Amino acid sequence: MLHDNCRHCPTKKPASTYSVNKTVIAQGDALFQKNCSDCHNFKTRGIGPDLSGVTADASYAYLSKFISNSQALVKAGDKRAAAIFAEYKVPMPSHPQLKPTDINAILSFINTYKKQAEVYVNTAALGIPVTDPMPAKIAKSGLTLKLQEWLTAPKTSTKNPSTRITQTFVLKGPKGNRMLMLEMRGKLYEIKDGRFNTIMDMAQLKPNFIPEPGLASGWGSFAFHPEFYKNGLLYTTHTEKKGSAPADYTYADSIPVALQWVVNEWKINDPNATVFDATPREMLRVNMPSPIHGMQQIIFNP
Repeated sequence: MLHDNCRHCPTKKPASTYSVNKTVIAQGDALFQKNCSDCHNFKTRGIGPDLSGVTADASYAYLSKFISNSQALVKAGDKRAAAIFAEYKVPMPSHPQLKPTDINAILSFINTYKKQAEVYVNTAALGIPVTDPMPAKIAKSGLTLKLQEWLTAPKTSTKNPSTRITQTFVLKGPKGNRMLMLEMRGKLYEIKDGRFNTIMDMAQLKPNFIPEPGLASGWGSFAFHPEFYKNGLLYTTHTEKKGSAPADYTYADSIPVALQWVVNEWKINDPNATVFDATPREMLRVNMPSPIHGMQQIIFNP
C-alpha cells in the first residue's frame, strides 16, 4: 500500500521517469484496474491509502520496490513501509508477475493523479468531537482457549502460501459422516484416519482451470445437493483463463477481462466412492474484471 504523507522517502527522480505516452498510460490504467483497484483509489482511503500525489512524495525507484514486494521493505526495517503496514494492518500482496515495463505503466498512470487541495469544512456546529465512541470496555471472561494441532494439510506449492485451505464440510450420509476439505489449487480432500485423500482434482477435470494469481482464484467453493446420496449431484465454482469459452455475463469490451468464474453441476456416479467419477454440466460462466472477490461460497438454503 502506498502512502501519501510520509517523510521517510528518498528523493524523487526526475519526472521523465514517468511516461506521458497515452498508450503506456492506458496500459497502466488496465493493469491498475486488474491488480490495484480493489484496495486503492484516488479519492478516499480504503483497504489501502488514496494514491493521489504519491509520485510526488516518493521516488520512482522506491515505489517500484513497494509494488514488487512491500513486505520485503517492511522486513528490512524501512520506516515508510512499516508505518503504512502499522496504519492499515493488511499486507499488500507482492506482484512478482509484473515486469519493469508493467510497473512503469502503472506508475505512469498513477502519476496522472495529482494531490487535490484540501477543502476547509467548518465543523464548529457539530459539537464536541467524540474521542472514544465505546468508553465502556468489554470485561474479560476469565476463559482460556487451548489449541492443539490435529492435522496439517499437504503442501501444494513451494511458495507461500504453501496451502490454500478455504472450506471444510461434514457430509452426512447413510453410511456415516465424511469430512471434506477444499484446497483452492484444485484439490477436494476427504480426511479419513488422519490422511488427506484426494476425492476430486479440478486441475485434471478442467484443463483451463487456473489457481493463479491467487487472492481468491482457483477452486472457490462446493455444495452438495441436499439429496446427494439419491441423485449424486455436486455443485462447484472455479476460475478459468479469460476467453476459455463464451461467457453468459459480459461487459463492455473496453473493460479488461482478468479471468472467468464458472459454476458446474457434477453428476457423481457413485456418491459413496473414495474418488468421485463425475460428469460435469456447465451452468454459468461470468467474465471478471478483477482476480479478487469473485464467486466465493455457494450453499443450499440450510
